[in-house]
Amino acid sequence: MKIAVLAGGTSTERNVSLTTSLNVYKALKKLGHEVGLVDVFHGINESEIPSFFDSDCDIDSKVEDLRRLNDVTADHASKRQKEGISFFGEGVLEVCKEADIVFMGLHGENGENGKIQAVFDLLEIRYT
Repeated sequence: MKIAVLAGGTSTERNVSLTTSLNVYKALKKLGHEVGLVDVFHGINESEIPSFFDSDCDIDSKVEDLRRLNDVTADHASKRQKEGISFFGEGVLEVCKEADIVFMGLHGENGENGKIQAVFDLLEIRYT
């Protein structure tokens, strides 16, 4: 099964979300699923989309790279909102549409207020 683990976001619980998502990713990989982890806000490079589910990346390093973005995330979110740019990072909706299901590893406002779930409902993206 292809599973996209949605992590990070912009809430104050971003770091907890990264920890949750890392553990979920590892457990799903161990069970034999095709898994990819993506930060809902920061997204992935377009070049990473084709191999999102088949790559055996160093997931611990990837999550550490995402943690390094914690300090700039709030500023980036404010800037995007002022400029009317999408909350979703580059490539996020594409990989979520390709997944059989999306595991919501988000905590705080981003994952618990129902807005992302509403977008997924409209786009017919399956999620936990």
